[in-house]
Amino acid sequence: MACGSDETQRIARGTTRVLSRDRLANCALTLRAATIADVPQLYQWRTDPETRRQSFFQGVTPSGFRAHCSALLLDVNTRVYVAEAAGIAAGTGQIAWQADGSGAYAEISYTLAPECRGLRLAPHLVDLLTKEAQHLGHTRIVARVKAGNIASLRALERSGYRIVETIIELAYADR
Repeated sequence: MACGSDETQRIARGTTRVLSRDRLANCALTLRAATIADVPQLYQWRTDPETRRQSFFQGVTPSGFRAHCSALLLDVNTRVYVAEAAGIAAGTGQIAWQADGSGAYAEISYTLAPECRGLRLAPHLVDLLTKEAQHLGHTRIVARVKAGNIASLRALERSGYRIVETIIELAYADR
């Protein structure tokens, strides 16, 4: 079998998932501030086909993503985090300060590492981001989700969010 073939990739992902499941079984998630050193891992997660399918941002190049992340890490209105469990990077989250006609709010967003999907970590990550946003002084916290992204909608509902508005293909959840 050639190195890098689909079968090799499937086996590699399966092995990672088994190791992750074993190590993550009884571990709590924690957040740490993302750094520029995390960008290659974040890019890998960001360009995963399922992540791209569920994302609002479709076209991502390595250099464009690095520039985007560099700007976010310096933005005083945005916090970017890496979620970890048992020393394993399991996903990423972001809190961005926004404003609309109803006033200021925090918008949370998150992505799980592909090998960590199906482990029921998303509601925990949403809870951590929500608590962090509250700790930072926000009382109105919103998440924007593609209407067809049932897994994220369920994770948000498990964390106490409810759908308050759906615009075309875009669902807004508010807590």
